[in-house]
Amino acid sequence: MSEPRPQTEFPPPSFNPRAIGVAFALVLFTLAAYLPAMSAQIDGFDDAEYITENRLLRSVRGLAVIWTVPLASPQYYPLTFTSFWIEHHLWGDHPLGYHLVNVLLHATSVILLWRLLLRLQAPGALLAAAIYAVHPVCVESVAWAAERKNVLSMALALGSILCYLRFASIGPDEDGKTSSTAPSQDRNRFYGLSVALYTAAMLAKTAVVALPAVLLVILWWKRGRVTRQDILALLPLFAIGAAMGLTTSYIEHQYPDLKDDSLKFTMVGKCLIAGRALLFYAGKVAWPYPLIHFYPRWDIQTDAPWQYLFPACAAAILVMLWLLRGRLGRGPLAAVLIFALTLAPALGFFKIAFLKYSLVSDHFQYHACASLIALAAAAVVLAARSLNINNKPLGYALAGCVLLVLAGLTFERAKAYETIVALAEDTIAKNDESWVSYVNVGVATAAAGDSEEGLRLLRKAYELHPHDHSVRFNLGLYLLQAGTKSGFAPGQLDEIIDHLQTAVSLKETGPGYVALGTALIKANRPAEAAESYNASIRLREPDAGTLLSMATDLDAAGLTQEAVVYFEQALSQADRDADDAQSLEAHYRLGTTLSKLDRHREAAVHLEVVVRSDPSSVEARTALGHALWRLKELRAAAQQLTAAVKLQPTNVSLLCTLAGVLLDDGQVAQARETIDAALQLQSDSEEAQALMRRAAEAREKTSGQ
Repeated sequence: MSEPRPQTEFPPPSFNPRAIGVAFALVLFTLAAYLPAMSAQIDGFDDAEYITENRLLRSVRGLAVIWTVPLASPQYYPLTFTSFWIEHHLWGDHPLGYHLVNVLLHATSVILLWRLLLRLQAPGALLAAAIYAVHPVCVESVAWAAERKNVLSMALALGSILCYLRFASIGPDEDGKTSSTAPSQDRNRFYGLSVALYTAAMLAKTAVVALPAVLLVILWWKRGRVTRQDILALLPLFAIGAAMGLTTSYIEHQYPDLKDDSLKFTMVGKCLIAGRALLFYAGKVAWPYPLIHFYPRWDIQTDAPWQYLFPACAAAILVMLWLLRGRLGRGPLAAVLIFALTLAPALGFFKIAFLKYSLVSDHFQYHACASLIALAAAAVVLAARSLNINNKPLGYALAGCVLLVLAGLTFERAKAYETIVALAEDTIAKNDESWVSYVNVGVATAAAGDSEEGLRLLRKAYELHPHDHSVRFNLGLYLLQAGTKSGFAPGQLDEIIDHLQTAVSLKETGPGYVALGTALIKANRPAEAAESYNASIRLREPDAGTLLSMATDLDAAGLTQEAVVYFEQALSQADRDADDAQSLEAHYRLGTTLSKLDRHREAAVHLEVVVRSDPSSVEARTALGHALWRLKELRAAAQQLTAAVKLQPTNVSLLCTLAGVLLDDGQVAQARETIDAALQLQSDSEEAQALMRRAAEAREKTSGQ
């Protein structure tokens, strides 16, 4: 990025046919490089919480909650979750749609970056955009479904910058002239649009908070100064950024993850991280190998002199560029400043939950790397000009080779994101100390049915990092599931309970308390289990299925009154989620449980709902028949049981129940026919024989009268 000079690529006329062709080519190039991402699942890190298991995506009420209840979502990025909400209603949980939208948003940013660099008259604008399209460090943001927040916020931020430059009269207009003579009404319109797009970008992800400062740097680069009017015009953007950034910081500090001791650094330690991270990210832009989802976590030692070399080198580069600005121009310094400012939120000065796994990550520099890529492309073009290399075919061939290599690396890197197992295995192969990768692959393996291998991997994670909530929770949970299936070894329940109790002490979560409650039920400690279940609801109301499971456990443990409360909550939750299947299940389970408490009238109400919705349910008709029998509504009871027998005519127990109702109703002949049918199916049925004796006595009594 150098000083303004005559434009040799495409001056930005409005999208002429040639420009449209280039834009289309950029989109196709991007899509081709990211083809493996199209076949990826949405089972990656955070994908379940953001998309597949996010109940807020299912209803209009959920959409309102996304915007009005900040703590209801994993992060308060309402525009990002709104995009997921729309997609959920278009194609459910089908992975292709989510990944295609991510890639198309990235392609949109590529085109906007090209147009932005053209407006700034930066040499090599098209080359820079093409490199950004297929640079491997962007794969983590594009191929990872949950990183929608990155690709969406980038596109909106670039749009905001372009609009602001139109307002600030930076760069040629559609006719190739500067826009300083544009009507004030047009300029004000672009200003308002810039503010709106910046606000939208912040609602997608607050990592773009530095955009107003970036605009100041661009104004300084292009004009050589920043005026009072420039600062005043940017004050609203700074205010929006500060307000939304502080809001995000406050909200995220309510989550237990940010209280992790591994995120506590002194200011000196944070400066050491920042200096090292800046050089690390620049190095990955220049040489994107190896790329790792979770890089080895640095051991920051404030008493180690060699660690001070990193911030010293970063500062030296800035000083050198400042001193050489007269010779090199302001462009290189501006590019590096934009890179540093955009990265600032992820340099360790602010707590980010991801930093407990690694202090750096490719997705942290998705926004920032564009400036260094633009600087590199400009340097190449200017170097060729200074050397009077006018062989355009050779230049195009060399640029094409570089782009093809990068596209190939991106294509291969995207394959690692096809499944969470593939990503975890790729990470472990490059960083075998990544305990969170062992958790991810262990959970996926155990969930797929290989509990032995899954538990082995989870125990490896426990060896590496025994004091993390996710390690203890998942190890306890899958030990519990394995024991439930094949039996518990002596002392194993105590081990499971210890893991789960430690997990909820490290981080209180609803699923953690649910698993602990289930383990306590298995250990015959129902009172403690009820307390654990109550804690799960206090933290965050579980889904209907989880509430049904908890209620069933409490009922089996003899806590029937408590079970009724949970069944009622499950019913309410199912109705809120418009989940008809869970609603019917809750009605049925609540009805049968109320019958145990001799609350037959209430039971009948719930069971009638099930029968109306599913007339073929033998279980519901039988339970309703029992409840009506206890209420002495014998004809109605007989009607339900007769319908059940028609559906299941070989059920001896059901035939006997119907016979009992008929006898109580004085229908002795019909009762005898029903008992005969039962005895034909099972001649030694003691219940049927006893009913036959009752029928005989009733007949004799009737005859005697």
